[in-house]
Amino acid sequence: MADDRQAGRARRQEALGQIIAAARSLKGWTAAQLAKESSVDLSTISRVESGQKMPALDTLYPMAEALGISLDEICVSLGLSRRRRNLRQTSKAVSLKRIQVTRLRAIKTSIEALIREIERVSS
Repeated sequence: MADDRQAGRARRQEALGQIIAAARSLKGWTAAQLAKESSVDLSTISRVESGQKMPALDTLYPMAEALGISLDEICVSLGLSRRRRNLRQTSKAVSLKRIQVTRLRAIKTSIEALIREIERVSS
């Protein structure tokens, strides 16, 4: 039974790699361009596309988002449609986290600019 699960996981992992590679090719992107657009390490993208790695959701989401495909579409393609509701909720949480991080970075940049301006004026 464990062997069946491992075999199923390996098939899904390979299929996911094919989906990501095909979507990237359709956009006319190199793996390096996908890495840049998704902020995912190039070696991770290469390992996912070659079927060597099953990415965590927080890695898969930005890749899918950059490619313009939804996690639901990926799940259906992989035969995981029964997990769609949980995945949709999780992807919303990941998206919210990414928005919060972006806002925090903007706040940090603003604070740093204010500090530089204060130091310049004080000099």
